[in-house]
Amino acid sequence: MGTPKNIVFIMTDTQDIRHLGAYPGGYAVTPNLDRLSAEGMRFDRAYCNSPLCTPARGAIFTGLHPAPNGATYNDATPYQHVPRLGQLLQECGVRAPYTGKWHLDGGFYDGYGIHDGGFEADWWYDRKRYSDDIGPEKFAAYKGFGGRSWEDKLATAFKSEDCWGHRVADRAIDFLENVGDEQFVLSVSFDEPHGPYMCPREFLERMDVSGIPIRENVNAPLGNKPQQQQTGAEKHNTTPEDIHKYLRYYLACLAFADHQIGRVMDAIDKDHADDTIIIFTSDHGEMMGSHGLWSKGPLMYEEATHVPFIMRGAGIPAGSTSDALVSHIDIVPTVFDYLEKPMPEIVHGRSLRPELEQRATEDHHVMIAYERFGNGLRPCDAPQKAGDYEAQTKEFYPIRCLVRGDYKLAINLLETDELYNLKQDPYEMHNLIDDPAHADARNELHYHLMQELQRVDDPVRCKAMAKRHWSTNQLAQA
Repeated sequence: MGTPKNIVFIMTDTQDIRHLGAYPGGYAVTPNLDRLSAEGMRFDRAYCNSPLCTPARGAIFTGLHPAPNGATYNDATPYQHVPRLGQLLQECGVRAPYTGKWHLDGGFYDGYGIHDGGFEADWWYDRKRYSDDIGPEKFAAYKGFGGRSWEDKLATAFKSEDCWGHRVADRAIDFLENVGDEQFVLSVSFDEPHGPYMCPREFLERMDVSGIPIRENVNAPLGNKPQQQQTGAEKHNTTPEDIHKYLRYYLACLAFADHQIGRVMDAIDKDHADDTIIIFTSDHGEMMGSHGLWSKGPLMYEEATHVPFIMRGAGIPAGSTSDALVSHIDIVPTVFDYLEKPMPEIVHGRSLRPELEQRATEDHHVMIAYERFGNGLRPCDAPQKAGDYEAQTKEFYPIRCLVRGDYKLAINLLETDELYNLKQDPYEMHNLIDDPAHADARNELHYHLMQELQRVDDPVRCKAMAKRHWSTNQLAQA
């Protein structure tokens, strides 16, 4: 491969490292992403900056943590003064097409159908544009797919060319075939395997989940965990049958997304292999019954926060791995480093080029945040939800979490905090927050967390964050 000139950024929605075959213990059918890993570098300790769609995406496309950039809950949008990736690219003369899910324009899940973030109009294809293309009747069938029985799914599955993911890939391929020699950063955002899990029938029919093991922490006791988690787990009675039933259509949808990613990779290899870097990640993971919880939200567990992250291209050793701690705020500075353009001063992350060139020596940490699921507002044509949904979405539940070395510390500002030794307890079953044997590690993480909050001017930084009942570290001041 030659000198990097272009970048293709590919992302999925709701995919943690269990659901990529190239990761240790991964059980998903993802041959194209596995090939990407074999041809590039797999980061084994990559995290989202929030386990929720909009805040995670805000961090990706601004390079700033969620609270400082303004997108702290679903359906929010970053502050007007915060530049998005497309705007930054335009300012330095780089083409910036975007296709697929956006969820950062304040237009709820579907979006407004109007290109945003400084990205180009011609390839823009959010769910509003997709729904306009297929029409109201077919879009209603699409949205209702996730709630149907298995038999109904088989009967109503769309053909590939009618699926959102296929059309997103089509637009990416069209750009790659016609861009010529212009420098570009192409963003390709697949909604899959997020619900409603629509995919062609052949992917459903060949998916066999019978041999997939049930994770050890499914329905794990929550006695010394936050009350918020205990309340959430009370709503579910997860069984192995529940998990396998869900996995069958989730993994089928993921296999379909992997197939579409393979189409995009083939187009890159055909015309741009020598000068293009590929970056792949997902916005967040899925609890899937671990600790009795589903989906994502006010929690910092590995299932929701530990995401796949792979890069391939010139100068990146094939088949390599990195155990460096990295996160989504590192994407923007990495892009600008490889484009050899001036680094945006505003970003909170760092370039991963030293890790990719295997010359990094510094230890790092990552910060993850949560504030609320949503603000309770709904589109005017959306059906009203039950009262408990409205209460959940409006509830302010600030969390700031730091992963450093073998440990993870989560400060749940309003109640019980959490400390886990990820090396000794990878399933996060034992909360060590009050364990004297781990006080030194806890205090060190607390100090670094407070330093990070100060560095990025996080608005949740306060005395209550510094003065916890267990805190004996005088350096961790607000």
